[in-house]
Order: sequence, then C-alpha cells, then structure tokens
Amino acid sequence: MKLNVTLGKILLSLAAVAFLGGLTGCESPAAKLRTEGLGLYDKGSYEPALQKFDAALQYDQFDARSNYYAGAIQSKLGKYEQAEYHLKLAWQADPGRPEVKEALAETLVREGKEDAALDFLERDAALTAQVVDPRPLKAGKMLYTKQVEERMYLGKAGDRLRVAQIYEKIGDMENAKVNYRKALDMAPNDPVFLLAAGRFYAKTGDRATAGAALRKAYSIDPTTPGLVDAMTHAGVAISGN
Repeated sequence: MKLNVTLGKILLSLAAVAFLGGLTGCESPAAKLRTEGLGLYDKGSYEPALQKFDAALQYDQFDARSNYYAGAIQSKLGKYEQAEYHLKLAWQADPGRPEVKEALAETLVREGKEDAALDFLERDAALTAQVVDPRPLKAGKMLYTKQVEERMYLGKAGDRLRVAQIYEKIGDMENAKVNYRKALDMAPNDPVFLLAAGRFYAKTGDRATAGAALRKAYSIDPTTPGLVDAMTHAGVAISGN
C-alpha cells in the first residue's frame, strides 16, 4: 500500500468526516466496538482487542483510531505487513497524530524498510509544513472542525524531530544533525527537544553543544524525564545558577 496523498485531499476528507460526525449524536456500532477494544487493549488482551477493532473496521474501514490500534497490536504480534497496512490507513485518516507516525516508522524499521520509514517521515514533515495555523478560526465559531489541522500545525517540530531520529537510527549522523537543528529552530525552548538534541550531540562527541542544550533544558524544566540522567552521562554539571 503506497502513501500517495496531498494536503488538499486529506483536508477535504477530514472536513467531510467532521461534518458527518456533527450530524450524529449517539454512539455508533463502530464506536462501541472500538471502546470495547480499548478496554481489552489496556488490559493487555491483544488478540480479543484486535477482534473488536477488526469488527469496528467493518463499519468504517478508514477509522483512524481503530486502524491505529489494530496496527499497533499487529506490530506487537510481529505481523508487520498487516500492521503497516492499518497504520498507513490511520495516518491517511488523521495525519496529525504523533503516535501513528511513530508506530508506522517503527514498524517499517522492524520490517527492514529503513529507507521507507525515512521517506514516510520526510514526506509527512513536508506535508505538515504546508499547514497554516487554523486556531484563529475558533473565534465566534460554534462548530470548529479544524482539530486535525491544528494538531498538524502544532506538531511540525515533532515531525522534524522524528526525521532526525530516524537518520540517527540508520547511522546518517550528518543528516541527523541537520534535522535536529531544524527541530530546535522550530521549538528552541522545548526541554524535550533540547534533551533529544543534547543526547545526540553527546553521542557524536560534541560535548560543548550537548552541554549547552542540556543546561538550557534544565533551566527551563529540571523535572523533564530523563534529563538529569542525560546530564550525568554527558558529564554536564547540574547547577542552580
């Protein structure tokens, strides 16, 4: 299954889904099955949960959440080809969800398709880069249907970070560095991004840049998970000053 989509096609389909969703007030059979599947998934009952998600997809084969969880389960079970199919459908239905992008990229890597994972993340980042901030449209609107576009807009830096991380994973450190810089340009004061970049620079032996990123992250939010360990590992002194 190839991903051959444009921003216009995606936004048109999302608008139709949002409009139809606003016309229905009661829980659909697909939503009920999905809810049951989520309960089983949270308990670790993956096979029964998969049956629920598959049943939900009989009603709506393009439902983003059912496809995501079906794909996540298939990936856990080592059925990567089926996982890839569902995760691509989930992304096409809702390209604003980071968990879908991460799961699809990871599944492709597990299949040995590192180039396909990189191609997907690069095209995803290019797609979200076209999205204009829709939040001003909220003013005076009783029905706001731009939630997906909003997630895409707010997730641009995260998309670029995922590109950097996949380059790092396949050992292309030069392109990884370029994309870490781009991610930090988009989110220069986000401690999670600073931590990720700091770890990368420490890994490549650039202690000065790593230290600067980690110290900045600490100054913004010293409780960022994993930050103190990363500073200790990189030999960066923790100071309250």
